[in-house]
Amino acid sequence: MHSEQWAKSLPATGFIAKYGAASAYSEYKTGHPAAVNDFEVEANLWWGDYVKWNPTEFRAP
Repeated sequence: MHSEQWAKSLPATGFIAKYGAASAYSEYKTGHPAAVNDFEVEANLWWGDYVKWNPTEFRAP
């Protein structure tokens, strides 16, 4: 997915700048560079291993 995102941003430095800004904004807002980073959200946070779901670790409140 990132390859497709990269291809939409010519020159490549445009993608790097936009991705960096999105990461910085996400870090500022949530404390994690991917949580609300549009590039990572579009690429799928689950597939990118940023969101983990492990029902064996669930503990009821």
